[in-house]
Amino acid sequence: MMAIQRRILAVSTVLSFLGAAVTWLWLPDSGASLAFFLRLGAVAAAAWLAFDDVQRLPGWLLVLLPVVLIVVVRWPRFLFLLIPALVGWAILRRVLSPVTVHGPGKHRHSERSEESRLGRDPTRDSSLHSE
Repeated sequence: MMAIQRRILAVSTVLSFLGAAVTWLWLPDSGASLAFFLRLGAVAAAAWLAFDDVQRLPGWLLVLLPVVLIVVVRWPRFLFLLIPALVGWAILRRVLSPVTVHGPGKHRHSERSEESRLGRDPTRDSSLHSE
C-alpha cells in the first residue's frame, strides 16, 4: 500500500512540473499559474523524497507539526519560543533515553580489534601459531 502512495506522489510531482512547462510555453502571461505549478511540484518532490522517513515519525508529531506551523505563520513571535523549546526537548530526549550499560570498566572490543589496536596482526604473528 505504501509503494502505491509513493508512486501516486511521484506521478503528481511529474504532472505538476509538466503543468508548469505547459503554462510557461503556451500561457506566458499567467505568472500566478506558473508559480502555482512550480511550488506544487517542488513540495510534492520534497514529500516524495522524504516519504520513507515521514512514515517512521510518531503519529503525535505528524499532528503537532501542522499546528505548530500554522501558529508560527500566524504569529511569528512564537518562533522565538519554539527554538529554545526544541533545543530543550532534544537535550531532555538525549538525557532521558535508555543507555546500554555493559558494567563498570567493561568495553566491547573483539579480539581482532584489540590486536589491531595494539598494532599486531594475528594472521602474521608467529607467536600465535604453534608448530
